[in-house]
Amino acid sequence: MSLSLFLLWITSVNNDGITVDRWVDEQAGLEAVIITIPTNQNHGFGVIDVPNKSPGDDILSYWQPDRYSLMINGGYFEDDFSPTGLCRIDGKVINSSIDPKLSGFLAIDGQGKLALLTKHDQRDAFPTVLQSGPYVIDPGGRIGIHSRSGAAARRTLVGVTNDGDIMIIVTEPIYLYDLAVLVSNRLPKIERLLNLDGGPSTALAVEGQVVRNRWPVRNYVFKGD
Repeated sequence: MSLSLFLLWITSVNNDGITVDRWVDEQAGLEAVIITIPTNQNHGFGVIDVPNKSPGDDILSYWQPDRYSLMINGGYFEDDFSPTGLCRIDGKVINSSIDPKLSGFLAIDGQGKLALLTKHDQRDAFPTVLQSGPYVIDPGGRIGIHSRSGAAARRTLVGVTNDGDIMIIVTEPIYLYDLAVLVSNRLPKIERLLNLDGGPSTALAVEGQVVRNRWPVRNYVFKGD
């Protein structure tokens, strides 16, 4: 029986206890960066809206390391660059329509605390809400993807553990089903894991790691101090 090569090591830990790990599973073809934000550091989150698409625009156009501790790409958008599904940023409604195909919401309250919601959760109290999906790990911890479909692509995901920590996962190309199985087996503390936009939209900036998106995106999720 062959054994999967699984390597997970800490590449940096900042003064707030935020860790940046590198995850490699050669047999599964996975390469990922995992950022863990402890519960007591769940604050300072926000979203930058980019209403106008500019050629060559990417995450480094907005990343300010003296102002943000991390930044990732946000939700989906249409061909006309309008956001897909519900989009409300700092109380401003950009799209009020609920997309029936997207199962989750990234929500940020008035204190900058991030939460992941379902369609059944109350959203009115959150000034910032981005609809996205699917849930790769459904709320409650069960695998949310049940077959391999679509194409392998770069992924950006946000999760919450049973302890309330926030986990951000950014991967090289992988099928969502394969990722769901790996996360369920290797990171069983994740209680829910929401897929954001990916593929050429995938972007990450954090100390020591930069993944540049290959085309402009409509919004970015950041964590400030």
